[in-house]
Amino acid sequence: MPVITGSVTCTGGAPTGDWSELDGCISPGGYRLVGRQVTTLGDYALTLEWCEARPMKVISATCRVYRRRSSTPSYQSLVHTWIVKETLFPFVRAGSAVICPAPWGEHVVYTVNIELVTPDDGLFAVERRIAGLEQQVADLDLVCSTRTTTAAHFTTLALDQAQNDVCLDFRQLGRQLWTIEASLYQISPHFKDILSSEFVEGTSTVVNPSSEPAEHDTYAFEDSDAETDAASLTSSRQKGQQKPLAPFKRIPIRDIPYSTYLAVIVWAQSRHITFAPLLSTFRRPGLDEPSVDAARQDAVRALALTQSPLLPFPASPKSVYRLADYLSLDDLKQLALDNLVSQLTPTNAIYELYSDVACAYDEVRDAVLEYVVEDWSKVEQAPATSEMASVDKELPVGAARTAMLLATRLGRVKR
Repeated sequence: MPVITGSVTCTGGAPTGDWSELDGCISPGGYRLVGRQVTTLGDYALTLEWCEARPMKVISATCRVYRRRSSTPSYQSLVHTWIVKETLFPFVRAGSAVICPAPWGEHVVYTVNIELVTPDDGLFAVERRIAGLEQQVADLDLVCSTRTTTAAHFTTLALDQAQNDVCLDFRQLGRQLWTIEASLYQISPHFKDILSSEFVEGTSTVVNPSSEPAEHDTYAFEDSDAETDAASLTSSRQKGQQKPLAPFKRIPIRDIPYSTYLAVIVWAQSRHITFAPLLSTFRRPGLDEPSVDAARQDAVRALALTQSPLLPFPASPKSVYRLADYLSLDDLKQLALDNLVSQLTPTNAIYELYSDVACAYDEVRDAVLEYVVEDWSKVEQAPATSEMASVDKELPVGAARTAMLLATRLGRVKR
């Protein structure tokens, strides 16, 4: 299949890149990468713009975002992957699309590599299926038979309960995720223990899951995905609750947000996940928490608009890391940790170093600590560092250990 590739680059010092052509793509105006301010706090998102481009049918369009520092041009890290399937790319002749949040710095360089796979016959798969069906109907004169088969199929679906037999019941929201027991076993062996434990409500009767939020339930960790749930960002994607038609196993979920669980289950089945920006990216000394939460929610909404409305909302890398650790999903743990590190900046690194997740998980703490020590000259001057030094609130368990490790590492560097 024909493949069209190209790259577009911009830097923090010049957040608008030059116009670039994609190899093999007729686009007189070309494409460019732009850093756009997306909130009143001055936070940026990476935007791909195009002018006079020729929309074409593609089987897949993949944009991989790489971030590097101009001081270390030989090293770059993958911070985001944006994939769309069977669509027109670009969607219109002139326009733009937000790709991902982009923390800026004086020496930060972003590069987006674009790969377009076009169909040999110029048709989408659904078009080929329709054309094949029409040809079959014409050749065999099976119009009535086809309609009968289709009607029987939809009748069966309407009368018979779907095969899902496990309900993940999120009591904080009064909402559910449904899945199949066998597929949960394939995702993680932990589900076999969970589904056979005393915490799972049995299968002998049909009972209604939670329908009203349980206001007294709280999360053990500060969780920005819980804010996503609370802000009803996913409400437009949730179907109305229906009374179950057959017995099922119910797993009450109390400490993991709905958004996180949905993103992880979809990843386990498709290897697709979109990470949300860290809440700390939007924190500023003197800025109250509601304003910080609102700024992050705006950024999550903007990022969600870049993908299909059928996909899960972007999920916090820290929330995903915790659930992946619990379910022993090592690949996803590493993916979430890499994304967390890619979002660190001198402005937010000290917040993350003393976050409850970093203090509870040594691997997260060590990764953030390495960044802080390496860039200490800038981190030390950041307002967040002064704020944390004078903070008048209880720090997470393990914060003292983190402070000792930081002091030890900095002492070694000075020697």
